[in-house]
Amino acid sequence: MNELLSNLLSDKKKVLLVVIFAVIIGYLDMSMIMKSQLAGVKKKESQIKELKAKFANFERDLLKMGEQKKKESAGTMEPQKGKKLLSHDSLVALMYGISGLANKDNVKILKMAPADQQPVAVRGPVAPDPAIRFLPVVIRLDLLSDYHALGSFINDIENDQILVLVQEFGIIADKQDPLKQRVNLVLRTYVKK
Repeated sequence: MNELLSNLLSDKKKVLLVVIFAVIIGYLDMSMIMKSQLAGVKKKESQIKELKAKFANFERDLLKMGEQKKKESAGTMEPQKGKKLLSHDSLVALMYGISGLANKDNVKILKMAPADQQPVAVRGPVAPDPAIRFLPVVIRLDLLSDYHALGSFINDIENDQILVLVQEFGIIADKQDPLKQRVNLVLRTYVKK
């Protein structure tokens, strides 16, 4: 009988040791591994929400483009208004307007700087009086943006009532955020001298 009792007690000790070991393993798993896994899941959820919002914006813009093409083909588009030329004193206002468009389109301006060039006589539909002299102004922008926001920004600039042309641009992937790009954008406008 003593032998049976001692075997039973030793089995209970073994079971108790297994239970204690399982509890310790479970606690370590919950406190270390599961914690980091839950943090990773939350991060992915925010990225998924951001991508869904961008996709919804993309679909909305595609619908607008389709409507625009239908209007163009049907001939029901309103005629475009003429573009305005600014005086040299209004250059700061133009840059402020560009900054406002960038904010609207979620484009971050890292640097914006105008570079004046030599005056030129512009003839034709832009300047009916050949004696009027215009000064071409180049505005260089360093931007941080995603492709969709950059497209909206360039569209807004070119469709603005002030004559601004995209002269050139370069795009480089941002090393810190793979969904963003660093953009060098060169804009050209003409101001009255």
